[in-house]
Amino acid sequence: MSLKSWIMKFKIYHKEFERYLPSDEWFVNGDGEVFFYDMMDGELVKCDPKIVEIRRFTEMYDVNEDPIYESDMVRFSLPSVHNMHSTYEINYRFGGWQVGDNYNLNELWSDNTEVGDVCGLILIK
Repeated sequence: MSLKSWIMKFKIYHKEFERYLPSDEWFVNGDGEVFFYDMMDGELVKCDPKIVEIRRFTEMYDVNEDPIYESDMVRFSLPSVHNMHSTYEINYRFGGWQVGDNYNLNELWSDNTEVGDVCGLILIK
């Protein structure tokens, strides 16, 4: 197993700014605390856990090869399988990644780690 498979990827969502923080503006310590670099003072500042969310990479991609992260909103691109106009949130529940409340990706699709092989999910940006 390569070292790359042990590295967890994630994004930081800032609720007050309503955006993801660029990867060069923050870091997470071993306790899961988020810090950002204050460019004005030139120091690291601990973020209030109420205003930032750590969103984990699901190791899945949508049909456009965009990575899918926890809490991302997606829709199905295959209308014959599901309603393609409905949107669903990605969350980790019951030992697997879920699309909305009803669709466990690990149970429905045996190999959902290949690019575009997630039953046609499209990331909503």
